[in-house]
Parts: sequence; C-alpha cells; structure tokens
Amino acid sequence: MRLILDVEIRPETVERLRAGSPDLKVDDVSADDSFDVRALADPDVEIIVGPWAPADLDAVPRLRWLQVPSAGVNHLAADPPWNKGVVV
Repeated sequence: MRLILDVEIRPETVERLRAGSPDLKVDDVSADDSFDVRALADPDVEIIVGPWAPADLDAVPRLRWLQVPSAGVNHLAADPPWNKGVVV
C-alpha cells in the first residue's frame, strides 16, 4: 500500500504511520519543491492526502481515499473520484 502526503504534518505522525504497518509505504512530498504531480499516477497508490488529484484516475486503479485540504471539491468534478468508489 502506498500513501502520498502532500500536506505538512508533524514528523512523528509520519513515523507513527510508517510504524503502523510494514506494508504501508509513506511518501512525504510536502517539502519537495520538485515533486511532479504526474507521480500521482502510480498504480500502487491507495491514499493521497494533499491538494492534487491524479489527472487520470484510471491510472490509479487502487486509489481508495483522496483527502483534500479544502472545503470544496469542484476541481475534481471533471472526473469525479466518488464515481469510481474513491472516498473524498
């Protein structure tokens, strides 16, 4: 399972996530200015926490959870993740 974090959270929280499951790969890209949002289109990604969504949801067949740090999700309406069973 792969989790991409593109929001700042405390380092100890990231470590607790990593310690919670040996099968969970946590990629904290919140401080990575070179992070390319195209990297979200990874077939192993199951959880994304951040302001971006994959441009092509079909490229992320395992995605189950998309958490955005905003009140609105209008930017997701073109290809609604909730129509594909993704919790937003």
